[in-house]
Amino acid sequence: RSHPTTLFDPPNTACGRDHFALTQRHVIMNFDTQTGHKAPLSQIVFEQYSEHGRMSCDQLQKLCEERGFDGDLEEDEIAAAFVRLSNESGFIEYPEFLDWWKLQDERFGQLAFRSKSEKEKVQRIKKSFFQGTGGCARMNRDEFQVKCYLGGYCLSDQELDEAFALLDKDGSGSIDFVEYLRWRQEDDR
Repeated sequence: RSHPTTLFDPPNTACGRDHFALTQRHVIMNFDTQTGHKAPLSQIVFEQYSEHGRMSCDQLQKLCEERGFDGDLEEDEIAAAFVRLSNESGFIEYPEFLDWWKLQDERFGQLAFRSKSEKEKVQRIKKSFFQGTGGCARMNRDEFQVKCYLGGYCLSDQELDEAFALLDKDGSGSIDFVEYLRWRQEDDR
């Protein structure tokens, strides 16, 4: 043969049926112009919008806006989708992202509220969060203590510190709405 070998046309293989079979068995690699590496498109996109192998809700929101996945989604829908997609670390890591990315045409649908009751629940939780913070975007330890007490949790200082640290997934020293939403959905009192 006179043409160079490609991923789709390995040496000693005729084009045609073998070409099709090879493309079905192998992941097509894409070239990342920022890093100069070849990788699956899902990995390139994930690395573009994540930091240190973890994607935050803000980074998911940015990805959705820039890639056109947000459509008519409300901000609360992205937060709820992030909680559904992320793992116990409080972030979306590549395996969770890949599961979502593989949905292709269904990606947008996975971001929307799954039901009217989910939407109402998220809105109630958001209202509770902002009532507890006086309208601020982050909840401090004292505000969290009041929320715990009102929710029926009478915690010692040590228990409160442990619970606060468990919810503060990003280690910022405060709890944002997504962290609060995850807690409230896990323990719905």
